[in-house]
Amino acid sequence: MATKKPRKPWRVTITGSDVSATSDHTSEAKAYDLVRAALGGDSPAENARIEF
Repeated sequence: MATKKPRKPWRVTITGSDVSATSDHTSEAKAYDLVRAALGGDSPAENARIEF
């Protein structure tokens, strides 16, 4: 029996002093776009983790 691949295999977890969020994405590019946006500017986010 074959293992089914998840529809959204890229999970991004963003954490910081005032933020904790998890988001699932369909592609690596979308996951990294979120990381760049979350860690840029005046964001309270301090760390990002991507799981595949």
